[in-house]
Amino acid sequence: MRITMKDIAEDCGVSRATVNQILGGHGHRFSDKTCKLVNDSAKRLGFRVNASARAIRTGKFNCVSLVLPDVDELGVMPRGLLTGLDQRMAERDKHLMVCHAPADAGADTPTGLSTLMSQAMVDGHLIDAANREVAPLSPLGEHGLPIIWLRCQRDADCVYTDEHQAGYLATEHLLKLGHRKISFVHGRSSLHFLKLRIQGYEQAMHDAGLTPHLWLFPDKAYPDYPRKQPEQVLMYGDRLNDARDWLASSDARPTACLAASSGDALGIQAAALQNGLTLARDLSLVTISDFFVNPGFPITTVFTNMTRLGRKAGEMMLAKLDKPNRPLTPVVQQYTLVEGLTTGPPPG
Repeated sequence: MRITMKDIAEDCGVSRATVNQILGGHGHRFSDKTCKLVNDSAKRLGFRVNASARAIRTGKFNCVSLVLPDVDELGVMPRGLLTGLDQRMAERDKHLMVCHAPADAGADTPTGLSTLMSQAMVDGHLIDAANREVAPLSPLGEHGLPIIWLRCQRDADCVYTDEHQAGYLATEHLLKLGHRKISFVHGRSSLHFLKLRIQGYEQAMHDAGLTPHLWLFPDKAYPDYPRKQPEQVLMYGDRLNDARDWLASSDARPTACLAASSGDALGIQAAALQNGLTLARDLSLVTISDFFVNPGFPITTVFTNMTRLGRKAGEMMLAKLDKPNRPLTPVVQQYTLVEGLTTGPPPG
């Protein structure tokens, strides 16, 4: 027997309109008690919403696309960011559809933006624009659907982390410990977040009257994103050897390193250990990450909570769906310092 909303309304002792609103994604308009009563009844009776019929009736799909870059250099979306987004959207009975924007963002391919614009059954777009030009993605707005930009600073409708503040905060921590010879360690990359972290580091050094020093892993350590495992092993071997040779020289070696990412930090940690250096005593190490870096010996980390950022992005998307034409003030999230066991006063 097909269960209807009328059956649920009679089972709960509420109106059919109430059931329709709650099961239609507008439960926030009712008390938690009423929502639980209706949802429990629907589950017990085996009711399933006919999403297609609802979409035809309302013109809404209760679905938002999550547009991710399909470029190796851009890495992956932090798990916490995805978790926060999914949680907040689910609380309003909405779900995410993951799409990939190819390097040629205008390509008319099954995953191309033109197809996404014309065919995707979504009510809005969440675009992860971290570390890429946003102009090629802008045509998504031509179809009038709301857009929220993730990890990208714009005039409105965006959420992002303060990468400049992260670089400054990490450097400031080392300066307060008494360090003056601080190197910023990073791999070769054109990613936007790295540039901002470097700028934060450089500003903190200049504010302290010191000269910044950037240490770059040599080009040979970064082939064009190898696909084969043996090549990857060689790549990381080169990185480790280069870092070990650099730290082996007491004249060239800084008293503290600020690693641009957790991967860079682990390379410096391994190189330091191979040189017989004790972290915090002989060499201090800080990194910037979206998680607390703890490879058995916790690294002092400038950290931001990506789950919280994801929830903020979801909240902004929901607000945009309610009022598509209203520009929303950008939301910026700061970093905080989580002390591990890798920082201390300079040696001697």
